[in-house]
Amino acid sequence: MITRRRPGRKGTPRDPNREKPHPHLLATRFHLIEGHDILSGLSASSRALTHGPFLLWLRDEGRAAAQQWMTSHRACLGKCGTVDIRSLFFEG
Repeated sequence: MITRRRPGRKGTPRDPNREKPHPHLLATRFHLIEGHDILSGLSASSRALTHGPFLLWLRDEGRAAAQQWMTSHRACLGKCGTVDIRSLFFEG
């Protein structure tokens, strides 16, 4: 699972001891299907739920998000990335 930085952290000074991303990492084509809209409405306790209908709902929501992503980004597969890894994890 990919986790984004918390909002409001842009003004935080960058740690000078933190390594810069390797050039090969930045040249790799990365894609990200976010589930924030769905997952943000769930309580923290939902992470421990093993109830069958909940897991089926979560699976179906994930498949729907993937289908929507494919509709928007299919042309990029194998050609370009659809997420800016540098800004997502290394800057700010």
